[in-house]
Amino acid sequence: EDGYRVMHVDHLPDTPGDTEQGLRAAIGAADIIISTGGVSMGETDHIKESIVMINGKIHFGRVFMKPGKPTTFGTVPHTPHEPSRLFFGLPGNPVSAMVTYKLFVLPSLQTWEGRKYNPSIIRLPLPSTRRLDPRPEYIRAVYVA
Repeated sequence: EDGYRVMHVDHLPDTPGDTEQGLRAAIGAADIIISTGGVSMGETDHIKESIVMINGKIHFGRVFMKPGKPTTFGTVPHTPHEPSRLFFGLPGNPVSAMVTYKLFVLPSLQTWEGRKYNPSIIRLPLPSTRRLDPRPEYIRAVYVA
């Protein structure tokens, strides 16, 4: 949709070994890795530990927003003579993944290309009272002109 070539990798089993192996394969095949799921705090979430196991660096592993709290950004080594690959770990929830893609990944991709990121932001009043989380909250809305 945003004009980038995408390589799809099948779902990986939720084990540390399979996650690490899948991450290594992605590093060898792509300049930027975007993964969904596996970044939260559950028993089957192994992305962060796999990044550490391959000598990668997690720059942040949580964000103060809703949805998207477990969003992770890191760098992972490719070869000693090449720059590290960027890694974006997005939440497994589809809405959270889309929100964090638009807020974190797309601006990074466009900056990486040397383009200026220019988002369309529309602020609208809510039609009814809604109790909001203390975090910045992104909610679904339909804009009717």
